[in-house]
Amino acid sequence: MATSKHRKERLALDGHRCCNCGAPATQVHHVVPEAVGGLDVLTNLVSLCDDCHSKVHGAKAVDLSALTKAALAAAKARGVVVGRPSIDKDRQDLIRRLRADGMSYREVAEASGVNLASAFKYGR
Repeated sequence: MATSKHRKERLALDGHRCCNCGAPATQVHHVVPEAVGGLDVLTNLVSLCDDCHSKVHGAKAVDLSALTKAALAAAKARGVVVGRPSIDKDRQDLIRRLRADGMSYREVAEASGVNLASAFKYGR
């Protein structure tokens, strides 16, 4: 279940509108259910009206792919940056130099301000 803070923030980010149909949103839904490992984070939540939330949970069929695409499009329209930020060429070069100097991937990540996956990707 989404925390009260995440629930309020998600509704506000979506303009209190359902990401599926545009009606006033009263519910917040986990795109990837917590029961199967979905996280309680804003990027895994979408605002839905009561009817669309019921549809998602089996009262009526709904296209989850279309719902996700609509939510992402709504977020992008509001100026929300979706996905992992790109690593510029200078930072990639820095990561390579730090690795060449013998730093571990974790040390490189901390020193260059990137996550561990990016340090590994660009430090090889």
